[in-house]
Amino acid sequence: MTLEPVVAPRSGGIPRRIVTGIGPNLRSFRWATGQIRSIHRRLPSEGVKARVPLATGMGPRGWRGVRAAVAVLRPTCLERALVVQAWVGGYTAVPDVVIGVRNESSVEAHAWIDGPDPYYDPSYAELTRLAYDAG
Repeated sequence: MTLEPVVAPRSGGIPRRIVTGIGPNLRSFRWATGQIRSIHRRLPSEGVKARVPLATGMGPRGWRGVRAAVAVLRPTCLERALVVQAWVGGYTAVPDVVIGVRNESSVEAHAWIDGPDPYYDPSYAELTRLAYDAG
């Protein structure tokens, strides 16, 4: 069992470790909401060639902000996958977006990020991959 150190609260009673975590998450939330809106407008005309610019200079600490933006705006699976691809690619190797289909009573499509992705559903068979192409 690991005990966490007690952190002295700042004025207003908010612990310092919470306040210092707000910055990266707020920046990433703003970035992700802007990118979700942008890709939503561009996908109809650009199709699967549409890409989100990499989120360089933010690092992995703002992941909660990206998840919050996804929860608030509720993008399609492809929009979400393209934004997460650009977020992860901003601080490490850019993962592929995987598009898969399943055929039960009707054909359904789904998109997710290659690697550990909570939106991956093994009932979908991989159809194609979208590698990141900046231009």
